[in-house]
Amino acid sequence: MTAAVAVVMVVRLALEPSLLTVGLYGVALVLSGTALVLSRRGRTRLATAVLACGIGVVALAEPLLRAGT
Repeated sequence: MTAAVAVVMVVRLALEPSLLTVGLYGVALVLSGTALVLSRRGRTRLATAVLACGIGVVALAEPLLRAGT
């Protein structure tokens, strides 16, 4: 999942470079790493919830924040 987020971030930066994109997808990468650590410690359900909610928030926040600026 981390690789997928990184690829999407690179594509988004190629289309429209902005600090907002770097920040939001940076947060997504941190959440992906957090989910990885949680799953290694046996907290797979919590890791899945963190990852799904985090990626969902990032995906929804980008268009909303772009509309506001």
